[in-house]
Amino acid sequence: SAVSGIGVAYLWAFSLRMWGGQAANWAAVGLAVYPEAVMLGGAHMREAFTIPLGVALGFLLVRFWQERRKPDIPVFVLLLAITLAISWAYVLLLLMVLGLFLVGLWVERRAGRRLSAWQWAAVAAGSAGAVFLSKLFWDLLSQMNEFQSGLTETYSGIVQAVFDRIPAALHTSFLVMYGVVRPLLPAAMIGKGDSWLWRVLGIYRAAGWTIVLALL
Repeated sequence: SAVSGIGVAYLWAFSLRMWGGQAANWAAVGLAVYPEAVMLGGAHMREAFTIPLGVALGFLLVRFWQERRKPDIPVFVLLLAITLAISWAYVLLLLMVLGLFLVGLWVERRAGRRLSAWQWAAVAAGSAGAVFLSKLFWDLLSQMNEFQSGLTETYSGIVQAVFDRIPAALHTSFLVMYGVVRPLLPAAMIGKGDSWLWRVLGIYRAAGWTIVLALL
């Protein structure tokens, strides 16, 4: 819970530097009260650590870009190493996202100026690196998708029945749509658990996802 709370503070500071006070307030409140964040804060799961670490790395990157604070470099490297120890796949995705932020900050700073030869070379090298990381992440995502698809098909009779009736090429698309639109809130409201507390938490989580789905 303490680590997740730190993530809220870093997200507020990061958003404040990027988009101003109003966006920072909305982002902080959203992370603090979103149902999944509440559950993650009290769970023994890596996401409770990787999400705050990712936000902290983004904040350090933006602050170093704006202020050139040298102490931010070793802290950034340390947090990146901790994140890598937790999940190297998450680090690949995070580096891609941070790279996009860097490109945006750089373009913002260089707007209206001609780029030198070395700067164009840096853009080319960065693009090549992004392509390489994208390929690694895509391969990893494909393997994870095959594993998750197997689990879902094994433990869901409905999914097994649908898989038997549609081409294999459509299995992934079906799983994505099934995961997004399945009605969690009605099931949480009519389901009966061993404790009223777990039922309330279930409705709270399902309601949060239903609201997010409507916003999508």
